[in-house]
Amino acid sequence: MGQIAAGLSDRTVEIGGTSATGSRYCAALRFALTKSATKGNNAGIGLPNFVYRSESAYARVRLCGLLLSLFVSSRSLGQFLSTEHAVNASEVRVGLSSTQSGAIGALAVSVKEGYLAFFGRVNRQGGVYGRMLRLIDYDDDYQALNAVANTEGLINRDKVFALAGCAGASVSEPVLAMVNGARLVFFAPVSGGLGVRQPLLRYVFSLRASYLDESRLLVRHLVEDVHVGRIALVCRHDGDGDSAREALQIALAEHSLRIVSEGDYVRNTMEVQEAFERVIDGNPEAVILFGAGAPCAQFIQYARRRGGWPLILCCTSNVDLEHVQRLLGPQAEGVIGSQVVPFPLDSSSDLVREYQADMTARGYQDFNHASLEGYVGARVFVTALQKAGPALTEQGLIDALANGTFTCGPLTFAFDGNLQQRNHAVFLTQISHGRLVPTQQIGLPVR
Repeated sequence: MGQIAAGLSDRTVEIGGTSATGSRYCAALRFALTKSATKGNNAGIGLPNFVYRSESAYARVRLCGLLLSLFVSSRSLGQFLSTEHAVNASEVRVGLSSTQSGAIGALAVSVKEGYLAFFGRVNRQGGVYGRMLRLIDYDDDYQALNAVANTEGLINRDKVFALAGCAGASVSEPVLAMVNGARLVFFAPVSGGLGVRQPLLRYVFSLRASYLDESRLLVRHLVEDVHVGRIALVCRHDGDGDSAREALQIALAEHSLRIVSEGDYVRNTMEVQEAFERVIDGNPEAVILFGAGAPCAQFIQYARRRGGWPLILCCTSNVDLEHVQRLLGPQAEGVIGSQVVPFPLDSSSDLVREYQADMTARGYQDFNHASLEGYVGARVFVTALQKAGPALTEQGLIDALANGTFTCGPLTFAFDGNLQQRNHAVFLTQISHGRLVPTQQIGLPVR
């Protein structure tokens, strides 16, 4: 590590990608180096100046992940990240760094409540082989540096056995190299982006369908059912937005179409006016929105205020359509949404009935897709703990996840030999008469 850091000392390292993407990786790298430069043989080593270069390809951002992996995996960094994640006889500690405030706070809080609802049920029944489940969580405010700091604390101070339910690619991707170096399970990140899927990492287990899965269903619905072909994109100006763009391009190309116009906005802001103007310049018939609920709601509001423009508006699951409906009221009428879990009010489903009962036991009756996603994640995680047996180890959990098949209602989760998840289930919803409903209630095809 001393040689690596010394070789980079007093240099400027250029990182490609968008400004937001490059900046967040630079922050993660500098944080890691700051921690390690005060330890042992690294004391006094100068730190490089990491900067982004916005005109570079997004692929070069992976250089950051590679460098951070080198730092985390180097011998002297054993003092930085613990690789021991044993459980005791009384509890299993699960860590969560999520955005409980900021742009996607509503979604991340709901995911956390879903985990707590199922963990509470398991604990009331005596835990897993007598061990209680304890969720330790911190707010990262949707800032990469906070996520990195939270992750270090969860690993070194709180001694968690696994991380689960982290929401958003922008705060999940910067900690992946840390997770890999610490040899810690990173379970069910709430992101459909490529960054948490490629390259495949031994300790990362993604459950939800990808942005490509969601894009394919929305595009097929727009092209085959609604009969429109001029489709635009709105996304964040970061790596997550790059993943969204790539997914939509692939989905449209399968129908010999392309994105007619696109607009992006800066993460953690509501500044979507410029994005709106760029989108309407392309005269689209439909717009697919990837991003946080509040700025996407602002975009929808601009579209409604314009008037005389029969624009079809679609949101992916990360937008949190229930939150958009609460923000906009009647202005959200007709908005279509893709979801990665079943409808949370469908009481004909055993899964949903149990979810509703366990949420109610916690005092929550705001049933929504995000909390159901957290609940499903918790069920799969607990099932894997049970499969791993009473002599629980990190490797036992990894083997249980990698070799198991997990069923939750209509969802089935399994991993191939390369730990690539095989769940591609996506569901359509729409706001109709002031309520979010599944498509079968408004005469639209489900799949």
